Amino acid sequence: VAALARALPEGCRVTAPRGGHVLWLEAPVASGRALADRALREGVAVTPGESFLPAADAGGVAGARVSIARLADADVEEAAARLVRATAACITEGRSRPALRADMERPVQV
Repeated sequence: VAALARALPEGCRVTAPRGGHVLWLEAPVASGRALADRALREGVAVTPGESFLPAADAGGVAGARVSIARLADADVEEAAARLVRATAACITEGRSRPALRADMERPVQV
């Protein structure tokens, strides 16, 4: 969480989970799918947020599920940097949207 929160562009949020191995990243991008596609091009696999919502709600979230279960401590900074680059690229490429959800689990605003 700290590695992402330090570097994410303005308007992004990442959860500080109470337990488990999954973070939730939300960004002012067109969709979680666009973010996941761009992250994969940077070498980081995340799951589009739309995969976890009913179809009727899928348009309301621009986020991604980020599993840190198999991430070695030594790789945290590099993985975060890659995900930050992907997020910034999605925003810069004009695929952004202003609305972020307010009901995140303990979001960290950056």
